[in-house]
Amino acid sequence: MKAFCIRGLRPVKRIRLNYIITPLPGEGVYCFYGEMAMNEKRLAQIGIIVDDRNSAAELNTLLTRYGEYIVGRMGLPLPERGVNIISIVIDASGDVINALTGKIGSLHGVSAKTLYAKV
Repeated sequence: MKAFCIRGLRPVKRIRLNYIITPLPGEGVYCFYGEMAMNEKRLAQIGIIVDDRNSAAELNTLLTRYGEYIVGRMGLPLPERGVNIISIVIDASGDVINALTGKIGSLHGVSAKTLYAKV
C-alpha cells in the first residue's frame, strides 16, 4: 500500500476513492494510504483561448505530444475579435490532464481551463 503525506490539507466529507486519511501528530498534516486519485482515467474537456497567434506552433506541438489521449478537437477562429478558441476532449489520468493544462496555460498569450466529466 502506497503512502504519501500532505501538509495543510483538511479532510473532506465526500471521498470517491478507496484510501484512508490518517491525521499525523502535528497541526494540519494528513497521511493518505492507498492509490492516489490522480491515477484514475478521467474524461475532461479543456477550453483554450489563444490571444497570440505566435504561440500556435508551440500549442500544436504540445497537442501532438499528448495526441494519444485526445479524443476530439475543435477550433473556432474569431478574427474579428482577435482570438482563436480550441476545445479538446481528453481521456487520461488526472496527472496527464493537469500536466497538459498547465503546459498550455504557461504559453504566452494562451489560457486554458479544464472541466471534468462526472463519469
